[in-house]
Order: sequence, then C-alpha cells, then structure tokens
Amino acid sequence: MLPRTALIKIQRSMYDKLKEHASSMFGGLPSELKHYFHEYQKEFQNYSALSTKRELLLEVLKSDVIFFGDYHTLSQAQRTVIRILRDSIRVLKRNKKRVVLALEMLTPQHDAFVKKFLQGKISERVFLESIGFEENWGFPWDHYKPLFEFAREHGVEVRGINHPKSSKKMSLKLRDQFSAKVLSDISVADPNTSIFVLIGDLHLAGKHLPHEFKTKLKLKKTSRKILSVHQNLEKLYWQLVEQGLEHWVDVVRIGKRDFCVMNTPPWVKLKSHLNWTELIAEAGKVPPLATAAQAFEEMDYSHEVADLTRMIGHFLGMKIPQLDNFQIYGPLDFELLKNDPLNSKYARVFKSYFVPKKNMIFLNSLSLNHVAAQSSIFLHSTLSGFVNVFENPHRDFYSFIWVEALGFLGAKVINPKRKCNGRLDLRKQLGRTTKKDENWQSAYLALTHLEWERASIQNRNSVALLLPQSSNRNLLYYKTAKILGHLLGNSIYHALVDQKISREEVKELFYLCFDQPNVASKAYFKWAKRLDQFNYRDSVKWQRF
Repeated sequence: MLPRTALIKIQRSMYDKLKEHASSMFGGLPSELKHYFHEYQKEFQNYSALSTKRELLLEVLKSDVIFFGDYHTLSQAQRTVIRILRDSIRVLKRNKKRVVLALEMLTPQHDAFVKKFLQGKISERVFLESIGFEENWGFPWDHYKPLFEFAREHGVEVRGINHPKSSKKMSLKLRDQFSAKVLSDISVADPNTSIFVLIGDLHLAGKHLPHEFKTKLKLKKTSRKILSVHQNLEKLYWQLVEQGLEHWVDVVRIGKRDFCVMNTPPWVKLKSHLNWTELIAEAGKVPPLATAAQAFEEMDYSHEVADLTRMIGHFLGMKIPQLDNFQIYGPLDFELLKNDPLNSKYARVFKSYFVPKKNMIFLNSLSLNHVAAQSSIFLHSTLSGFVNVFENPHRDFYSFIWVEALGFLGAKVINPKRKCNGRLDLRKQLGRTTKKDENWQSAYLALTHLEWERASIQNRNSVALLLPQSSNRNLLYYKTAKILGHLLGNSIYHALVDQKISREEVKELFYLCFDQPNVASKAYFKWAKRLDQFNYRDSVKWQRF
C-alpha cells in the first residue's frame, strides 16, 4: 500500500469514529438549526476552481463587507481573519479606509466596553465580566483574544452584531435580521468602510445573513460589494483528497463571491468541538481559566495518546507493543516537578512536553497537534530507549532536533495541514520582533544554522553555529532545535508522501537512540542534505493559511 493511501485510510477512519462519537454525544439538532444546517450544506456541494491566498486577498481588497464563517471551538477559524487583516491592513489604511471588525460574540450593547478595553481603560478581567463572556458566548477566550490584540495594535474598530437576547434561544432568522441591520447601519453611515464580519458558518448560506444584509441595503436604496469566506467545508476537503490536492491547496473558489479556506482537516475541526464539549461537561458550565484547568485535570487523555500512538505506528508499518506505561498531566500539575527544575521549566514554557524516564506527558493545551506530537515523542522514547533531557546545548542540540522532528512528523500524520516556519518565514519573523526577544534570537540562530548548512554543502566558507558548553542558555537553544526539528520532520513527511523515501527508512528513525551527539549530528546532516534536493525546508508559511 502506498504511504499516501495508508495515510488517508487512517485519517478517514479517525474522522468516521469522531463523527459517530459526535452523533451519539449531541443527538438530534433542534429543527431550526437542522434546517439552517441542511440549507448551508446543500448550497456548498462542490468548488468551482482552485484558488490561492493571493487571489482571495485581491478580492478582499475590492470588497466592502467580508463575511467569515466561524467554527467557534477551532482557533484556526479565528486566526484566518487575523491573517487576512494582517495582509490587507496596510493597503486599506493607505486607501484611507475605515476598518471595522464585526463580531458575533458581542452585541451592540458591548461596544462601549470594547472601546474602553482597546484603549486600555479597563482590564481584560473587567471587560470579560462586563460583557458576560462566559454566560453569553461560552467558547474559548484564548481563541478570540488575538482579534482584540490585533485591533488594538492597528487601530481597528470592533463592533458587536449579535442580538442581546440571542442566548435565550432566539430564532436564527431573527438573529440574522438583527445582525444585518447593525451591519447595514455601519456601512451606510460611512460608505468608505471595510467591514470584516466573523460569525458562525451556518449564517453564511446565501439565503441567511447575506440575503438579509442585501435586503436591508435595498430598503436604504444602496448596495455594497460582498464577499463570503467559508472555512474547512468537509465535503470539499474530501474532494481535494480524491484529486490528491489536499496537501497543496489552501483556498478554493465556490462561486463568484464565495471562497473557502482549507487550513484544517475535518477530524481536527470536529475534535476541537468534542474536546470543548467534554471540558464544559467536566466543569459543569462554560469554564473560566481556573475552572478549565481543573476540569482538564479530570479528563482522561490516556486513551487518546494510546490511539494516536497506534495510528502513527500503524502508518509506519510498526508492530506497536502495549504502551500504557505513561501518565498525562495538565496545567495544575507542575508541582509534581518541583524537585526537577529543568523539566519543570520546559513543561511551563512549552504548550506540551514529554518528561523522559518518568514517562510523563504534560499537556497545557487541548490541541490535537500537541497531543499527537507528544504521542510520537513518547513512541520514539519507548522504542529507542532515548531518555535524555536537554541539559547542555553542546551535547544535546542535535539529539533534540531529532526528538522534535519525530514529534512533528507524528503530528503531521494526524494533521497534514499543520505547518512550520520555513527559511523565508524565519527571515520575516526577524523583521517583526526585536533582538531582545527570545523568539527573534531562536529564529536568528536557526537561520544561521540553515545558511551554514547550505554554504557547507556548496563548499563555501561560512561561520558555523557555535554551541555553548554551559547550560545557562539551554532554553534558547532548545527553542532553536525545535525550529530546526519541525522543519526536518515536515520535510520527512512530505518526502514520504511524495514517495521520495520509504516508510521503512522512516520507521527505523524511531528505533534510533540519539544519546550520542555524533550519532545525532551525523544522521541530521545526512538527512538534511538528502531532503534539501527537494527544497522542502524552503516552505513558506506566510503565503498559505
């Protein structure tokens, strides 16, 4: 069986199981929601053409109102809006456009609190309490917070468009009519306004909010150029899979004024919803941060790590032994590492972290990417016997490039849309941060290493990355190893799917113990040289979603 065929089979099975679990968990939908869902699904059965982020951006710049479909539990859905805004804000400002970000999570009654929050006149805690965030919205604040941070940084006005009584089971149609009126009032008051609207994806069927908005404009004897940006429609994803395009296509055009951004596979999207629902069930309500952490502790993720480990191993053709000798810990468990300052530091800094010898997996995030990466690192540790900790950059740098590479590779098996920073992305990052920032320093060191590698291969003189003997900067060099490891893991994944390398070769990496620096470094340079002929490490993240 070809690697890609095996991969799709595993991913399809994962999606079907999650879909079945979701059906049993949620039961039947209310009749109106079911009607809205079917109308939405019926309208978007196929895509008309492949597209690009650049083409979508050009259409955004030519539009007055841009609707974005929101899947509330999926952080990628909110990040899409930020990415589009970030890439278009300079042009809009240069054209003297007023930019408004209209959010379903807010009502017009919240606008005054939003303004004070963006101006720094009230704290985040006071703001969330003032808008009744937990009671009125009920989705992860961490997903929406970056929207406000972007708005504050770039002077973007944020407005609420939801009906004040929406939480009291008001009909979806009335909510659409209300949102349409608010949006039409904003647009008519200042025709030189570009409005970016983030609202639940079912509202974006042609007969729903877009129709109500056009109706309101017609009553005011005016019109606006509208664009709808849908996100991660399952049916379209599987069509791309059938054509072998799912890895390379991030945007498709559905119709003349409808695009769909494809940055998350269907099972990752569905898993985000199931995780949040389970978290609420454990907390007994929509959880604030402290309660969420406590509920997180009581959720059993051991079965998920076991399942993901088996999937990754199965894809690579392994006979996986019984792997139940690990423990899962969450945000409240750092006390367990009080006598282990180094591992404690890493567990706090990184969103997920595997503690070798003790077989402890710390998860500070519900993200499937993080769980899959740590499952893959645990698998390597178990099969190879590698139990080192990053204690000294001179000794451990290349070993942990491999640890992170295999972790990222495993995450890519579970989520093929996961991306990492390539050379050009790292250069761009240097321009966005200052030299005092540790992210700038790790990006600089990673770039230095990549340029040294390239020069060495071409027999040109270049300065090598000097690895310190002491451990006083081990976190910085671990972060650098993580960047290079992700690039290597990403390259191995694509080379495997493209049949440039075999599954047997990749499987062997999981049995290699990288506890000797020369073993790890020799393997690294051998693989880097081999993979660079395909230019996988030049991947450009910022040109995609």
